[in-house]
Amino acid sequence: MMRLLLPVIWLCVFAGVSLVETSPYVTRPDIHAPSLKVLVDRLDSQDKDLLFFTPYQSHNDSARIYDLQGHLIWDRQEFAPDGAVFHAHNLHPLDLNGKPHLIYTTSTEIHGPKEVRSVILDNTYSFIDEFKNMNNRILLDGHDFEVIREGRAVLQPAWINHAAYPTDTGTRPIREAVVQVLDFESREVEFEWFSLDDVPVNETCLEVNPFDYFHINTVTVSPTGDYLVAGYHVCTIYLVNATTGSIVWRLGGSRSSFTFIDNYEIRFLHHLRAQPLENVNIPLSLQGKVSNTTHLALSFFDNAWDTYGAPTAQSSSGVVILLDLIHMTAQVVERYPHPGGTYAAMFGSMDLLPNGDRFIGWGSLKEATQFTRSGELVYHVQIGEKASMVGSLRTFKRPWSARPHWGPVVFAYSWVCGWPSVLYASWNGATDIHAWTFYGSDSSDGQFQSLGTVEKDGFETSMKAGRSVRLAYVEAMTEDGEVLGRSPVVKTFVPEVVESRGCSEERCPDTLHWNDTSDTCYGHDNGFLRRVNDQTFLG
Repeated sequence: MMRLLLPVIWLCVFAGVSLVETSPYVTRPDIHAPSLKVLVDRLDSQDKDLLFFTPYQSHNDSARIYDLQGHLIWDRQEFAPDGAVFHAHNLHPLDLNGKPHLIYTTSTEIHGPKEVRSVILDNTYSFIDEFKNMNNRILLDGHDFEVIREGRAVLQPAWINHAAYPTDTGTRPIREAVVQVLDFESREVEFEWFSLDDVPVNETCLEVNPFDYFHINTVTVSPTGDYLVAGYHVCTIYLVNATTGSIVWRLGGSRSSFTFIDNYEIRFLHHLRAQPLENVNIPLSLQGKVSNTTHLALSFFDNAWDTYGAPTAQSSSGVVILLDLIHMTAQVVERYPHPGGTYAAMFGSMDLLPNGDRFIGWGSLKEATQFTRSGELVYHVQIGEKASMVGSLRTFKRPWSARPHWGPVVFAYSWVCGWPSVLYASWNGATDIHAWTFYGSDSSDGQFQSLGTVEKDGFETSMKAGRSVRLAYVEAMTEDGEVLGRSPVVKTFVPEVVESRGCSEERCPDTLHWNDTSDTCYGHDNGFLRRVNDQTFLG
């Protein structure tokens, strides 16, 4: 049954959404990241994976990394150059040429981007490469991006807007889905697939205006080297021949090549991936009878609801299905429902971890969970406040080690002249900090003494010096005592007497973060005030 939706379907859910609550830091008042609340944690204490989020809000978004305790590790701090609404998606580590990298996709709009870029960074967060629209006709889609063939090519979704396309009901605007394979170095197009060549408009299961009849949201490589393509508005997974571009088979939708023996219905899915058979639960009746030539395992996130119409299951879930390629049957072999039994109307991801667990990002529900292969819930985290943002397109849990090409920062504060100083330290993006060693000087000649070493405590760590210091710097230390990085030397900030009335012994309110570059306690020569993030660095 086809349902007509108004053009504002994807926009109205964002209207009036308040900004996420912020987590202001003294050392980085420019960072406003949503907090994470850990609801369940039964993970092994040796699990040092990190969480990769791209929160989708009604404001400027950013690619972000957190630890398993919910502390921010890295905030990309990237903004649209023209001030347009900016979003980041699909942040995750990847191995490129034998070295660890990060990849993520940005867009100015999630459905109808003015510009889409897939960006690759190394483990110092230095820019390595990016892939953008090659022309104004074929526009990249922000849902997916894969580096394939051992780093020699990329696979990416795109689309074309046709202003007037003939259909059974007359000429109308149509958005066509496109799949592209590009040579990594030359950017030469090696393969293109256009949906209207093989998928007629009448295969849509959800009509929108402009007529985005396909709505491509996944492209990935199958074990045979062909391409798996999923369309949210055709409720179908397609296997596309990588040589000819012809459709090998359809799964789901109005023309499915397979029959589900358990009456499962594929409709609204995200983050489709092929999985090795040894990594999924094979039914006892089939054990010893499956092989890569006879069967295919697929994982994906099943939204099971799209805010309109009846749900197709009792809740959203992470799903693994097994296809019998000989008898053309399909069945669900794993299903991990949302712990609260509810639905994510948008977004979502399903990832199989190296230890055998399953990690699920719940999209617009603003949560992520980890299950064992047998279905036990071992980790559950909430992103921000429930009513504050729309969610994360995909969420990942992976190992990651990074030492940024920029150094740590320190902020030193005294409530009034001579008052014991409080020092704060952070290093946006650094993953291997175990402790901070703070140094202070009472004079301008730079004779520094160690004020002590404090174990890292979240994104920003503070220390009470026990005495007033005039200058300060900090060193980031590993567990083995190696110095990872050293901050510049900074003056201690002492608020003017009038301003100090609104401050405490440890800090001033966010609105009163000032820095007197004249050295307030030593001369009062001009009293010129500046924001703390413009603090004068001396080293």
